[in-house]
Amino acid sequence: MRYLVLLFLLPKLALADPCGPQDYTKEKPAPNFECPSPLEETLVPRLEHGPKESLKLIFNKPAPWEGILMDPDRVIQLGLRITGLRRLRWNDTLKCQDTIKMERQLVLDSKKADLDLLTSQRESYKGQLQATQKELEKAQKWYRSWTFGLIVGVVTTSAAAVAVVYISRK
Repeated sequence: MRYLVLLFLLPKLALADPCGPQDYTKEKPAPNFECPSPLEETLVPRLEHGPKESLKLIFNKPAPWEGILMDPDRVIQLGLRITGLRRLRWNDTLKCQDTIKMERQLVLDSKKADLDLLTSQRESYKGQLQATQKELEKAQKWYRSWTFGLIVGVVTTSAAAVAVVYISRK
């Protein structure tokens, strides 16, 4: 039974894409730069090439199809440029992710500092309010004190006595 399953799976494994999906968002493992990067077809249009068979071009004769005839060194140079662009794209993706993380952390730290400042200001205002209320209570209690009552009583009694003496003389 195992051999039968392997017999059916082996052709599918052989036909599987050797590149597989490329992940340009993670630093490790690095993607295979020989394979197309994600969404590369939007950046580099896929062109249909001429026939796959080799043709011998004769000097001063028209080519059998339109296209560009390139030196093998130029083809290698273009291939290396594509690989280099894939590496740059990967590096830029990682750099942008790091920049976004740092900016996010900066915003979070800034908002936390603002919250701490507002909290400390509120606590300071509460302390000032309590101190002011205590001072007001002390300032308002002077008329309720025993000394004030005694003085008012003496003055009122003296005034009443003077008024009685004044009225009684007439």
